[in-house]
Amino acid sequence: MTKIDLKSSVFVLLFFVCSNGCLGQKLNTRGELLKVLSLDKKDKVISFNNSNKEYGKVFDYLKYLGTLVSSDAASYKVITLTTIWGNNHHTINYLYIYSSDNDFVGKYKYLLKDELPIKIEDNKLVYFQRDEYGQLDRRAYAYVTFLEGPPKIICPGCDSLDDGNGSEIIKEE
Repeated sequence: MTKIDLKSSVFVLLFFVCSNGCLGQKLNTRGELLKVLSLDKKDKVISFNNSNKEYGKVFDYLKYLGTLVSSDAASYKVITLTTIWGNNHHTINYLYIYSSDNDFVGKYKYLLKDELPIKIEDNKLVYFQRDEYGQLDRRAYAYVTFLEGPPKIICPGCDSLDDGNGSEIIKEE
């Protein structure tokens, strides 16, 4: 086997191994999201232990924030998800949006847990604001509405979306 064939074989093998593990985690998460929606317990963090031999420690923390209503009376259920895995505590965070019938609408990806909204108040997502140095200011808030439906990009406190700030909606589960 040549070097190129060996590299190709290794790449294909790694692709199938990784996609199989990710698919399993994705299906697990979908069930967890639907369970949290069915419980309908607003502002309560529900945790799931998905630890396994392949990935080690895997914990999902889900919080149902409540419902946002658009100007055309469409309702959107909102859940935050923080997944922590591995010995180094790798973290990924999402804001999931579901319809009133629990159909997936979209999700927003965040690197830091502090970037997630903290609650829904007066039909708005409430986020902690950042100061001019980028530090979290727990005394100041930024708000996002869904009056026109889920926004294409969420960037609380941004003056402009032209500089690539914010989290763009992902339509695939």
